[in-house]
Amino acid sequence: RAGYWRVLWSADRTIVKTETIRKFKEGDIFPSWEVKRFIVRPWPLKDKTTLTHETVEWSFYGDA
Repeated sequence: RAGYWRVLWSADRTIVKTETIRKFKEGDIFPSWEVKRFIVRPWPLKDKTTLTHETVEWSFYGDA
């Protein structure tokens, strides 16, 4: 379906640039997105933050 789409937020990760809304035409491939994860680790290890490109879910926002 052609129109405007946005990335869905997920509780287990932080989506970088969450408010970005993009226009896609039918047949376009949704891109991967930059995702930041905060991993709590037991003492004495330090907590860890990762930044990777992952496949995310896109939500329809409106018609073009």
